[in-house]
Amino acid sequence: MKKKYIFTLLDTLKINKYIEDYITGDNKALGFIYDLYAVRLSIVAYRFLQNAQESNDVVMDVFEKLIQMNNDKRKVLVPKNPEGFTGWIITVTKNHTLDLIKHKKIVELYQADLIHQDVYSKPEVERVWDKQMFDEVINQLHNSEQKVTRLHFEGYSHEEIAQKLNVSYNTVRNQLSSAKKKIRKYISIPLIVLLLNLYNHAVL
Repeated sequence: MKKKYIFTLLDTLKINKYIEDYITGDNKALGFIYDLYAVRLSIVAYRFLQNAQESNDVVMDVFEKLIQMNNDKRKVLVPKNPEGFTGWIITVTKNHTLDLIKHKKIVELYQADLIHQDVYSKPEVERVWDKQMFDEVINQLHNSEQKVTRLHFEGYSHEEIAQKLNVSYNTVRNQLSSAKKKIRKYISIPLIVLLLNLYNHAVL
């Protein structure tokens, strides 16, 4: 049975107005929509990630995508009633979270291959090339982003990175968010190579 979302009359009137404003191109309306939905969406993401910081990052990513969506897509994709909009934005958040999990698993496999070079039976020249590709991706970042990203990949938390680099927590979060966007752009080539390598290994 499809779950229904109940709103008060005041909530319904507010959300209707914000949705209408957003669809017609007013991104300021997203600020009010964020206030109404952020906690609920974070809970949705947390069910999958079990990590509060990553869950909050997912919500921020979702709203960044909403900001970037052009008006034509808004008119087609965004439901105009509160119940429909709520179900839609929850689905968008869930899908983004699942995509993040898939991406993380692939990156973890890629990193494991770099660290444990005996896991896959690849020639040394391929291993060196893969590591060079990974380093090349990181090298595309600004110096401050490189430092934050390398520490993040080594498993340090936001707080620990902030302490190591003597910067604020928000600086780490902002730089890492910016770095992740760039990494997603550059990572496609090495990930394709990794998937091919994993497939070749599986069929040997």
